[in-house]
Amino acid sequence: MDRAAQFAKESQWLSHSDLTPDVVSNVAPLLNKALTRWTSSPARGFDVAADRKPDSRRLKDAEGINLRLYMLDEIYYRWQERHTTAELLHADCMLATDDTEETARAVLKRLADVTRRPDPDARVWQRMLLAVSRTNDQRRHTRIWNDTSKYFEARDEDLPKEVRSLEPKAASPRAGRSRRSGAQIDDGTLPSPITDETSQLARIIEQFGIAAPSALELGGVGLRPIDCTKRADSSLDFAGVLAGKWVNNRETFQSLLAMLKRFQERSPNGRARFLVIDPDSDAYQRLVQIRAGEVSPNSVNKLRELQLKFPCLEVRGIDHLPAFRVLVIDDDIVTVAPYDLENQSAQASRLGWEAPHMLLDPLATFPLAPAFRIYFDGEWNRAHQLYPKPRTF
Repeated sequence: MDRAAQFAKESQWLSHSDLTPDVVSNVAPLLNKALTRWTSSPARGFDVAADRKPDSRRLKDAEGINLRLYMLDEIYYRWQERHTTAELLHADCMLATDDTEETARAVLKRLADVTRRPDPDARVWQRMLLAVSRTNDQRRHTRIWNDTSKYFEARDEDLPKEVRSLEPKAASPRAGRSRRSGAQIDDGTLPSPITDETSQLARIIEQFGIAAPSALELGGVGLRPIDCTKRADSSLDFAGVLAGKWVNNRETFQSLLAMLKRFQERSPNGRARFLVIDPDSDAYQRLVQIRAGEVSPNSVNKLRELQLKFPCLEVRGIDHLPAFRVLVIDDDIVTVAPYDLENQSAQASRLGWEAPHMLLDPLATFPLAPAFRIYFDGEWNRAHQLYPKPRTF
């Protein structure tokens, strides 16, 4: 990162358009190596230490302690600045060499952490706006534009010219259907009349990243199991009851097989993880009671068998009734639906098909998406692997 900072000082680099192919080929490998090692700011934690104030009544060398804390403060800001410069230069290398939506979303994901810092670097906003303008995501573009405007307004500064040029087009004042998901989408306005309470609630929802395509039924978010298998590029994590929706329908099962083949071709990067109730557990017997015997372990057994053919697939079992249905696709899409199996809400929701599902935006200011990734990983780590059942002859 020192070399990235030195390049930034010595060159006329202001944006991705200033980077020639030769510069990118020389700088990008160094940045990749550095940022792979430092996945977040290497100064994290130093700011807390630097803010500590010694108690002069208890410390004989309070002046010396103050000096050391000042040095920690200097270390923090120096490393934070270098790390930010490396992230911005890396983003510009990506934006200069690839204008696809996939790369733009990767840039947004990397720079989101920079925008959430207490005093983010002003240069990050132009990169965020440029990246989001390549995604055709009008709602996110508007949100990032609003955050950018607030940043410069708080400093009583005019928007830089390169930022103003990326202002989103005004959204048409209507609500419609999402062509991709079929779900009702928000036009960016609230129902009238707008009260302080509804305005505050809408702001909280936006801050948490509960996206507009969230719906009152699974199909409404456009992420039925068959949609997921077609959409997933290299990874899919699922936590649920018995995963029947993934294997009991012939067309969906064939699409699942095609997805696993894609993942296998991407080995060792391809990965599918299914977390379900262990059919040999007390939790499964409780599920049988709740559903009056209308339960079968066949879907879990099918997934168990698939592990023999597809090493990219791993199936694990839990010994308790799950609290949430969680789905993560390519570490980008996160959906969540609560379970209330003991109160038989699953039957009322037609076994989950008509249950509310939240689509969570990982790039929100205070995103819920990472919390449910952590929830999934915690459940996964406590679960045990479900191997294929021995064949009986």
